[in-house]
Amino acid sequence: MIGEPGTVRVAPLVTRIDAGHRAYADETLLRRAVAAQSEAARNRLAPRDGVTLQAVWIDRGDSRPGRLVLMLHHLVVDGVSWRILLPDLLSAYERPGTALDPVGTSLRHWSQLLRGQAAERGGELPHWKQLLSREEQPVGARALDPARDTYATARTLRVTLPAEHTGPLLERGPAAFQAEVNDVLLAGLDLAVAEWRGRSLLVEVETHGREQLHAGVDLSRTAGWFTSTHPVLLRAAALDAEQSVKEMREQLAALPDHGLGHGILRHLGDGPAPLPAVNPQLGFNYLGRFAAVESYDGGWAAAPESREAFAATSGGMPIAHAIEVDALVEDGPDGPVLVANWTWAGQLLEPDDAEALAEGWFRALRTLAGRAGELAAGGPSGAGERRPSLLTEAFETVLPIRPDGTRAPLFFLHGGVGLSWPYLGLAEHLANEFPVYGFQASGIVSEVPLPSSIAEMAEEYVRRILEIQPVGPYYVLGWSFGGLLAHAAATRLEGLGHRVALLANLDSYPVPEPDGIPDDRALLAKILEYCGYDAAAFAGGEPTLSEVLSVFRRDANPLAGLSEEQLARLLRIVRNHAVLSAEFTPDRFSGDVLFVAAAQGTDERSPTVAEWEPYIGGRISHHSVASDHDGMMRPEPQRTIGRIIAAHLESLR
Repeated sequence: MIGEPGTVRVAPLVTRIDAGHRAYADETLLRRAVAAQSEAARNRLAPRDGVTLQAVWIDRGDSRPGRLVLMLHHLVVDGVSWRILLPDLLSAYERPGTALDPVGTSLRHWSQLLRGQAAERGGELPHWKQLLSREEQPVGARALDPARDTYATARTLRVTLPAEHTGPLLERGPAAFQAEVNDVLLAGLDLAVAEWRGRSLLVEVETHGREQLHAGVDLSRTAGWFTSTHPVLLRAAALDAEQSVKEMREQLAALPDHGLGHGILRHLGDGPAPLPAVNPQLGFNYLGRFAAVESYDGGWAAAPESREAFAATSGGMPIAHAIEVDALVEDGPDGPVLVANWTWAGQLLEPDDAEALAEGWFRALRTLAGRAGELAAGGPSGAGERRPSLLTEAFETVLPIRPDGTRAPLFFLHGGVGLSWPYLGLAEHLANEFPVYGFQASGIVSEVPLPSSIAEMAEEYVRRILEIQPVGPYYVLGWSFGGLLAHAAATRLEGLGHRVALLANLDSYPVPEPDGIPDDRALLAKILEYCGYDAAAFAGGEPTLSEVLSVFRRDANPLAGLSEEQLARLLRIVRNHAVLSAEFTPDRFSGDVLFVAAAQGTDERSPTVAEWEPYIGGRISHHSVASDHDGMMRPEPQRTIGRIIAAHLESLR
């Protein structure tokens, strides 16, 4: 439907309304005229026939400024496009003989580039598939139904965050949190969802989609609908304001091209789509910042009646999300104001319920604005002393603890800290005929997306296991959080038709942490204890990242080579493991299990091996060791655990 330049007939696209009568001096009548003509223009759009533009000139004569309504179908324009089209319109009007600036990359060429990307994005599939495979309870009375939940049943709410909060949020937030505006706004939504529903939910995030896929791509003057959408996990993990921004910032930063690959894989590949057609229940779109009345040269300006020109969505169109927010920033007389336009399925959510989420989001944003002000007032933290070089091999996903041997390998899955270093000592108490590999969390040295479930982690680790050992039997072991991973890996191997000869669980239970999701202070204390330090020895008992790294560097600790950013990533990984363990429901493993429990540091409320009985089809061999849970990887308990595992392996000959 795209014709050659100069072939478009302009006359059918332009309508002139004679509004020279003095009655049109009345602002109320003018607003009604703009609204009525905008609706009529919208009804004349026919994209199937190539009619995507209607222009209405409301001519009020020579003595009063008229109005020009430009109605374009969303298929051919987005928010960025207007900043191209309107100056071009002005230039064409005032200098009709002058050529417009050239377009760098055409929309057609861009579309071809996107289609060619489908085959190159296969590496992203596991992340998107796992994210979209989450089972969520409906946030409303039932699941969204496209036949029943249309825009005819939608309810809306428009709320504004005053300039006294929007200003600090925009002007201080990105610098204070070292984040982008989207990171901060989505972190606020995460906090609001935690308060609203108390459970993690996916949100579909809409972005401008104009990514620099290749050198030479120039979309700065390309008009069209470039929107990209992708799911983001709102973890609702009861974090504080600053921690929530950190988590969101790193989750989004780890996505290639701002998540563009999700849409490419879902819509542009050849054959059946490799991604399921799943629409998250929540939607989020930040449109950016707009002048309240945007002015151009030559007396042109955005009309004060602009809002009247926005045509309502067709009532028969299905609602995309149970509830969604479109946000933008308008410059007002007192400064910038964040405007949030909420839309929800009126048959699913009561107005009070939807308003609670809207109010919770602004409440979280006010908190973030306040925290940004505190951080800005305190100034940047110290850069710290020079750090030693980092032995990156020690942080690889697969740690070859002892790669040589004559029997099938032992595969150890990492604990909550994400490292398999504690198993180095345990391997010393196991026969040398067994190769030993440790699996470690990725994303410490460089950013990668956080896994969204233990099943996702186990699937990746099983893939690596099969690369090392294509044929069974398999021996899988794990301590603490690693016990959950080992169970998930064993059930995954069984699901693929492999035999698991040993599943060893070292004091791990399928129940949430008794103290809930830890904050940064508790996480840092956990890592210090993991490394043999006591957080209470620091001033106030609350060490900072830089103080912890100073101690590590003083003592040549293996973590001394981490930067503050990498140590912060490690905290984020540990916190995510706590979240995932709270959400984990094991599949049933058909074989026998070797279970080693910590005999000390327990009480009547502590979980027992009985927690596992619904998920184990075989026999559970139960042993205990004289240690508390956190001390099981110390030398003496390791010696005992090593003897137990070695004896069990001998019995399997």
